[in-house]
Amino acid sequence: MRAIIPAAGEGKRLAPITGYIQKCLIPVGGKPILQHNIEQLFDLGISEIDLIVGSNSVQIIKFVEDAFPANNINFIFQEKRLGLGHAVFQALKDRKKEIVILLGDVLMEFDREEFSNSGNCIGTVPVEDPSKYGIVDIDDSNFVCNLVEKPLKPHSNLAIAGIYKISNELKLKEAIKFLIDRKLKTKDEYQLTDALSFMINNSVKFKTVQIENYLDCGNIKSLLLANNYLITKNGENFISKSSTIKDSMLKSVTIMENCIVESSSLKNVIVMSNSKLKNIKLENALIGFDEVVKYEKL
Repeated sequence: MRAIIPAAGEGKRLAPITGYIQKCLIPVGGKPILQHNIEQLFDLGISEIDLIVGSNSVQIIKFVEDAFPANNINFIFQEKRLGLGHAVFQALKDRKKEIVILLGDVLMEFDREEFSNSGNCIGTVPVEDPSKYGIVDIDDSNFVCNLVEKPLKPHSNLAIAGIYKISNELKLKEAIKFLIDRKLKTKDEYQLTDALSFMINNSVKFKTVQIENYLDCGNIKSLLLANNYLITKNGENFISKSSTIKDSMLKSVTIMENCIVESSSLKNVIVMSNSKLKNIKLENALIGFDEVVKYEKL
């Protein structure tokens, strides 16, 4: 089975750090987001992955070639950013086989067996305020009957989580092509949800698979929540072997390569490579590459 990971976006909600690193390469729980996702797809039995790249594409290609040298991962460059539907369209082929789509800036835990044994399906997560999300409506037979973006009067609280399985990728390709040929856009972009709605309206059945833990990594706050969850789950901090820690108190931290942390207190902090922290107290913070954070007294 093949999978597509769209990872071409600029990550504006994570600026300014995404000015020099692709958002899917930001480390969470000791690994780049992209590494978590690729490993999860391989655990699902995926044999081939197409990565849709654009912003900072050279970084993604180098990382993947270094981290997964013997695996079947392809790179497809999206020249124009015309929406998620357009991004996925770049990788779709004229074949009637299963395909998985996993967004590049989310992490999630779910029942892999249920997902693998399902036909067409959409991962969903219950939310408190459906008006802020893309929502899935279910009919009396537990099939998806509608996809609604930020409904004012929601009929369900099941938000689209960012993982999909399509039994026949040709049908999805034809649906997206229908949108592109007729220039049917939502918010000036070709949306994947619009293509799925087209399929549903043409008698293609979709079910939902509930996501047990949904970790959005699209902004600083949610990124740090994801880091805290993963570090706590694993029971220890992640500290690169090449980094030096001296006289410091650390809790729920991710510290990447070649960092120095001295006489500091860090709680739920992500420290990217080559940074130096001294005499500092930080909580819920993201420290970028090559930063020096230093105070005279803690």
